[in-house]
Amino acid sequence: NNIAQREYQKEYLEYWNSTAEATGTGEPVDAVIMPVAPFAAARPNSYVYYGYTSIINVLDYTTCAFPVTTVQKSIDKVDSSFKPVSDLDKSVMSTYDPEIYDGAHVGLQLVGRRLQEEKVLAMTEYVSGLLSPQSGKTHL
Repeated sequence: NNIAQREYQKEYLEYWNSTAEATGTGEPVDAVIMPVAPFAAARPNSYVYYGYTSIINVLDYTTCAFPVTTVQKSIDKVDSSFKPVSDLDKSVMSTYDPEIYDGAHVGLQLVGRRLQEEKVLAMTEYVSGLLSPQSGKTHL
């Protein structure tokens, strides 16, 4: 319900503001970088986990997704030592097939506060530029 959602948004806003204690500027963080999904591109009937994006919708925060790499079947093999921590974890991992995902984009999202669309777009352009193969950088 709306009251519960507003309370959750208020609690998260307080948490976000508390990051000011951890930054060198005394200001809260401008944004957070997080996955869009626990897998590369979405496949029909295989998208079983929405946690990375649904939380942003509940908070009504601003986000912008951007690609950072692509799956390479020769590198991104199935991890035979993988031990799922839950049934959901097992279900998500079972959807991965390097042959199907070869060449698929892997994305991140940059998340900012409510009503910060222009700021989030500018930060996303900057961050995605740093991660672009043309930049010559391999990390931030």
